Amino acid sequence: MSMTPGSTFSFLTFCQTEADSSAIPFECVRYRCKKSDNPIKFAYVPIYKQFPRFNTEVEDSSIRASQVTRWVPPELAAYKTLTNTKATPRLSGWSVEKQKSSRLIRGGFIVSLAWEEVPGIQLGDCFSGDVFWSLSHKNETLSARL
Repeated sequence: MSMTPGSTFSFLTFCQTEADSSAIPFECVRYRCKKSDNPIKFAYVPIYKQFPRFNTEVEDSSIRASQVTRWVPPELAAYKTLTNTKATPRLSGWSVEKQKSSRLIRGGFIVSLAWEEVPGIQLGDCFSGDVFWSLSHKNETLSARL
């Protein structure tokens, strides 16, 4: 997989999938990957793909194409802003593409990004902060100082 600004990755493991059927329906798959040019560096790569709105999956392609929207995942904007700090993982690359005419939504978005894996445990994500909240008070205080 190649992404701007030129990093190449090899997929290692599938991490999770999520779907959103709100105003902009999409599905996201997340992979843990290794950098092809540095096999000891790992990255997380989510790939977002727009899907047709509910009950329009079998409609004419022109109707599905009218659903095309521009969308960028919030973490891409965040990593672009914060990638030069020591407090966040480094953004390794990203790609914003349009679906081909033979796909479900002609011109719909396909967005992928990659950020480097950092040492430690992930304390939470947009779905849950369970790891953080299960820490002892001593560890919560320590992680808050970092």
